[in-house]
Amino acid sequence: MLAIDAGFSTQEVYTWVRAQQSQRVMAIKGVDNSVMPVNAPTKVDVNFRGRKINNGVCLWKIGVSMIKGEIYSFLKNRMQEDGSFPHGFMHFPEYNTEYFKQLTAEQLITKIVKGYPKREWQKMRDRNETLDCRVYARAAAIALGVDRWSDNRWEQLTNRSFTSSTKEAVGKVDVTEAPPVAAAKVATRQRVVRSSREYIAGDAVQQREATICWR
Repeated sequence: MLAIDAGFSTQEVYTWVRAQQSQRVMAIKGVDNSVMPVNAPTKVDVNFRGRKINNGVCLWKIGVSMIKGEIYSFLKNRMQEDGSFPHGFMHFPEYNTEYFKQLTAEQLITKIVKGYPKREWQKMRDRNETLDCRVYARAAAIALGVDRWSDNRWEQLTNRSFTSSTKEAVGKVDVTEAPPVAAAKVATRQRVVRSSREYIAGDAVQQREATICWR
């Protein structure tokens, strides 16, 4: 599942999503006052009569405040004494410090508005793209239904991933022994794939959940 933020350059995003012609691409928009992490999609494409097109682009509204609260609560989880992990435990590769600064770039504060308390998320630094990507990836995972997957399905995905990694390692080309021209082509192709993952996926954990977030 791929989620793309339609809150900026909205029409360009709709055009791109429309061109994909895939049910695994979702245009999303974050809202603060939602009581659900992922709301039902609404149709945004209309015909010349002003009627909504059934197979047109749909917009998914995401309860960003709710998902941010979940993410921050998950970050507090610790590995159990027996080596097991609690629900929601977050596994991270060796990301640099900037990644985690962006992930924790906001805090939940309470303001008094017209005599009533109102809670909202406030940025503590300029860069928070990591947190945004994490929120949208989590929303895509919810839309995909990963919260309802059984342990057996997770086990199957783990085994499938391990098998694919093994085949890739066995069939990997040794560019150091290849001719100069061939080596250059292979290296370039590898760089493109790696760059795409870093820009589109944003988080290895959400890749495990078959979820991709693109911002």
